[in-house]
Amino acid sequence: MLSNRVTQNTIKALKAPPRGNSVVWDSGSGSVTGFGVRITAAGSISFVLRYVIDGRERRMTLGKFPDLTIAVARELAAKHRSKVAVEGRDPLEERSRRLFALTISNLAKLYLEHHASTKSASAAEDDASMLRDYVLPSFGEKRVSELSSMDVGQLHRSMRDTPYRANRVLALLSKMLSKGSEWSSDADPSILKSIRKYPEEKRDRWLSSDELRSLTQALDRHPNQRSANAIRLLLLTGARRSEVLSAEWQEFDLERKIWTKPTHHTKQRKRGHFPLSVAAMKLLEKMKSNANSEYLFPSPTNGSHQIEIKTFWRTICSEAGLEQVRVHDLRHTFASHLVSSGHSLEMVGRLLGHTQAATTFRYAHVADDPLRAATNHIGNLMESVALDGRNSNTLPKHSVK
Repeated sequence: MLSNRVTQNTIKALKAPPRGNSVVWDSGSGSVTGFGVRITAAGSISFVLRYVIDGRERRMTLGKFPDLTIAVARELAAKHRSKVAVEGRDPLEERSRRLFALTISNLAKLYLEHHASTKSASAAEDDASMLRDYVLPSFGEKRVSELSSMDVGQLHRSMRDTPYRANRVLALLSKMLSKGSEWSSDADPSILKSIRKYPEEKRDRWLSSDELRSLTQALDRHPNQRSANAIRLLLLTGARRSEVLSAEWQEFDLERKIWTKPTHHTKQRKRGHFPLSVAAMKLLEKMKSNANSEYLFPSPTNGSHQIEIKTFWRTICSEAGLEQVRVHDLRHTFASHLVSSGHSLEMVGRLLGHTQAATTFRYAHVADDPLRAATNHIGNLMESVALDGRNSNTLPKHSVK
């Protein structure tokens, strides 16, 4: 092993060893202890730093020559030695952590695999879509340790026109960082505390009878009848989008007219049995006669099922002249029309698969219509009786014989 001051002449004089590598260590005036230049058997030249920390000798490659000049490499070596001597930090370990640091993209994969997978199919798919559409395009390749409140706040503000969705994305990131803190010290959910959620107003949007008529006509005209049938089944069952799109034929007993939803498809994680209407049965029997997959709505690109119908839904809404209507509003439409027709909240809740009465109670105000019709019936009866009385007073008197 040679001992000399590292200069340009030193590098020029380096000769590749027959195997392994050879190092010339810096010495003399202005030298940095442990700094050297290395040449491998293949002729590759790099600057290195040797230091001892916690009783262990460590060797760190600073960079290749001529990418790094001698002066820059020596200055870098001095900074790293200072970390070791003054702060007790291991620069090689810190570099390793940076190289293998958890990215938002990797954290998202861990979250979907270890947490979202324990949720219902619809909730898991919703998480995946928010990650795919908003989080990963914004900072997917950023290291988790580098994610800041400013980064997330900027994304949240960019979604101000859809406040509900913006808040759900914020909640997803909070949960993801919280779970991530269990897997890596890089994740810090506290960075989100300063970001305020947008005020939310509960949507009470459902389709009127005229809008339903327009929607039905648009569905009948569209050439994509597979997606049209998905919309029809949503309307006829009040099921969630993910439940319909992921449905398999084995879930349907067409003889008993029952749809048995498996636990992994339902939000409540409970197996549910739901009766099918005459109209739903007609639709399913027609679909079954042309079925060539285990899924009701197979994906055209792989062996699984359709995931989304957003593009189709936007087209249909445009053709039907519907504004501000989401696919989920079809579920509200199903419930609202049942309640306004006089069916009890309990019955509607059971058809929707609600386990909490409070969830169905959001439709309570719709029940005013049948109640008002009932009170009007009494009012009309009283007016009719009063009118009959008045009319009897104006009739001609008959003589008593």
